[in-house]
Amino acid sequence: VKVVLPEKLNAISNNLFDACDALKDITLPEGVVTIGKAAFQKCSSLVELTLPKSVTTIGESAFYDCPSLATTNVPEGVTAIETGTYQACSSLDSLELPVGIKSIGARAFQNSGLTSMVIPEGCTSLGNSSFRYLGRLERIDIPASVTTIGDYAFFQSFPKIYGKVGSYAQTYAESVGLEFVDIDAPEVVEPTAIELDHTGTVTVKVGETLTLAATLTPADAQTTITWSSSDE
Repeated sequence: VKVVLPEKLNAISNNLFDACDALKDITLPEGVVTIGKAAFQKCSSLVELTLPKSVTTIGESAFYDCPSLATTNVPEGVTAIETGTYQACSSLDSLELPVGIKSIGARAFQNSGLTSMVIPEGCTSLGNSSFRYLGRLERIDIPASVTTIGDYAFFQSFPKIYGKVGSYAQTYAESVGLEFVDIDAPEVVEPTAIELDHTGTVTVKVGETLTLAATLTPADAQTTITWSSSDE
């Protein structure tokens, strides 16, 4: 089912499309300000949804249990990700949050498909269970502005937490046994290939020297190379 909503609409009511399994495509007009609570909850066939720039509020559980939702956006005027907004969106592997986000609510991304996320500077809190059960989450960037991380926020999730040294993010990561990475540290580029200027067997007689040169790919890669030889 494809739905095109009329112009001059300013809100999507609470539960308006709740459990509408047939909904696959919907166009929201510019001018919509509010996405109500559970407005698209359990829309199992909804794959993509673009919210207009006019949206400033996305209600609790607005997209709860939309397992096919892979692509959506958060407009710049939105200041909070509410409770359960993207919970159980198992196909949602990435989502860019605008700089105006101040808080992320309880269970906001629980059981979603996120593989990474950048929390914007200015956000101050991550709610209880907000990133719980995210087995695919590899990295999350947490700014120094975050001073509260709720209970079980990363329960059964094992991302590397990137942040500022001395920040609450570091304190939190160390307290729950998650790896913390200094976001300001120079990035170490691992080589994808190492090529020597000599191949095969090289014989060096007593008293002779041989210089071996290694070329790394990519050129800015860094690693330690250990040479070994026999005494035969």
